[in-house]
This record gives sequence, C-alpha cells and structure tokens, in this order.
Amino acid sequence: MQQARTLDQAPTQGALHGITIAVKDVIDVASMPTTFNTPA
Repeated sequence: MQQARTLDQAPTQGALHGITIAVKDVIDVASMPTTFNTPA
C-alpha cells in the first residue's frame, strides 16, 4: 500500500499510467515462446 500511495503522489506518466493490462500468450511474437495455453 505504501508503494501505491507513493505512486499516487508522483506526476502522471501519460493517459494510461496505472492501468492494469493482461498479456496473453496467444499472439505469436518473434523471440518469445507461444504456448496457446497448452503444455509444451
């Protein structure tokens, strides 16, 4: 919670600063493993 309070006091870093995102493994990207949620 202390980290959240500290970040709340900092100037914003842009319009999406602080927005939580999820990264899925169903997008094929060079040099990153793509598992499509299946055991390798």
